[in-house]
Amino acid sequence: MKKIFWGFLFLLIVAAGCSSEEQDNLVSYFNDDIQPLAPQEEEVVAEYESVTGPNFTDDQTLYDALTESIVPKYEDLVKKAEAIEIDDEEIAEVHDIYLTAANNQLEGFHSIVEALEKQDPSMIEGANQVLTEGFQGMQEYQTALQDLADERNVEIEEAE
Repeated sequence: MKKIFWGFLFLLIVAAGCSSEEQDNLVSYFNDDIQPLAPQEEEVVAEYESVTGPNFTDDQTLYDALTESIVPKYEDLVKKAEAIEIDDEEIAEVHDIYLTAANNQLEGFHSIVEALEKQDPSMIEGANQVLTEGFQGMQEYQTALQDLADERNVEIEEAE
């Protein structure tokens, strides 16, 4: 599930060859604005995985993890992502894809909490669908970011 949230946690964006303002904007956006969110995202994903799937033990444990840690941390992450100021229109469009995906994931977490509170298994299906939409949105974001990087002659590399 880690790849659901971030497919490229430890990547850097570097301008290839001579640098233009558009390249610099993209490099700065990813390396300075988005990449610092990765450790928090990783922590939330690890915590979620520790109480779901094969690690699921009971509803109360999942509920406690969601309400006491996962949801508050992810709300903070979304708040930080929403606070990122972007002057470059193309980067702003790509970032909007990220925000939509992150908000879908947050909505999915909230929906799971609500389903657990109401003890309604059918609501879990809806929550999982919203989480899936968040996953698909993150994939769309990654594709859009890569397309913009290609367009601007900027390379996305794995960090060492």
